[in-house]
Amino acid sequence: MLVIPFIIVYLIINFFIGLDLYLWIKSFRNPFRWKKAKVIFITFFSIVTSLIIIAFALPDSELKKIFSRVTNYYLGFLINLVMVIAIAHTAALLLKKFRLIPNESFRSGKPKFIAGWVCFVLAAGFSLYGFVNANIIKVESFDIAVNKKGEDMKIVLVADTHLGYSLGVRNMRDMAEKINALDPDLVCFAGDIFDNDFDSLDDPQGIKEAFLSIDSTYGKYACWGNHDVVDKLIGGFSSSFDDNQKTDKRMKTFLEESGIIMLEDETAVIDDKFTLIGRLDLSKPGTDNQKRLEIDEFEFEEEMPVICMDHEPDELLEKAEAGVDIDLGGHTHNGQFFPLNLGIGFMWENPEGYMKKKAADGHIMHSIVTEGIGVYGPFMRTFTDSEIVEINVSFTG
Repeated sequence: MLVIPFIIVYLIINFFIGLDLYLWIKSFRNPFRWKKAKVIFITFFSIVTSLIIIAFALPDSELKKIFSRVTNYYLGFLINLVMVIAIAHTAALLLKKFRLIPNESFRSGKPKFIAGWVCFVLAAGFSLYGFVNANIIKVESFDIAVNKKGEDMKIVLVADTHLGYSLGVRNMRDMAEKINALDPDLVCFAGDIFDNDFDSLDDPQGIKEAFLSIDSTYGKYACWGNHDVVDKLIGGFSSSFDDNQKTDKRMKTFLEESGIIMLEDETAVIDDKFTLIGRLDLSKPGTDNQKRLEIDEFEFEEEMPVICMDHEPDELLEKAEAGVDIDLGGHTHNGQFFPLNLGIGFMWENPEGYMKKKAADGHIMHSIVTEGIGVYGPFMRTFTDSEIVEINVSFTG
């Protein structure tokens, strides 16, 4: 369990942030120097900080949903506040070291007063941008050519909806509207449809109706992701790295009733025109035996176009060598928020967007990874986008 280490680190961070905020408030003039104001601040900050623990401990209920949503927003603000305060402290140390500001100025409290406001405004502004940006679904488009015979088609790739405490029916209605505007031939949901806890859905029937409203020529298909298994969340983060977690049976039933066909390490020949593969997740297959097939264990006609849905964009060379033409994935969120987005490229060969992968025999596979619609942990997207991907496929064989 990761809960205890998470809570310890979380409380330590909040203690030092709270101390900085308290010292900042002390630099204010009346009425903030009143003892009552200090008591109010300490009480309020303690309650906000403890909500994440309370939400984790509560049984499934409307109160748990409310507390969980609040903590997901607070974590986003906290991350930005930690970042700007760390920069402020570093700047203060450099200013003192090189004596760019006299020491008596620091002792006067005025720099602390000004720096506090700057940090608060920057963190609040950056967080507001991140919260708003996370709610705006954009459309990314790619044109690719497959060297096989086939009928030109349009695929819409969706991943990482993370339905639960952060995203719900409003977002799915917006998504469905944008998908239908593209008039797709095929819609692929590449995993992490749910955010671990099925009971956290805000309006199951409304979400079903949004999914049912999506139109496509060949249908809607999906594969599982690492969050489509049962796990308790703390602050939007998984509380366990247990590889034996299983998919909630209600999730599959929900998707079936929503008109989405789930492929669990299965292939489907669609209208005798192309083969679609749906793989179990690499890290959390979610099945009784907790295993998934290797890509070379799937049987398909290589002369027919082969499309693969695989949540985690891994094993790209293996898929290319096996004869896959188009690989569709998500999982990375492209880092989701600053500064994680700066290092995501070191973790994945294709962290976001489009790339070609060439097999030893010269076969070209097109890898497309979406940044996803939903969020993991803090409800925030900074310098990344919530998106669906339009893929226009032409065949040149």
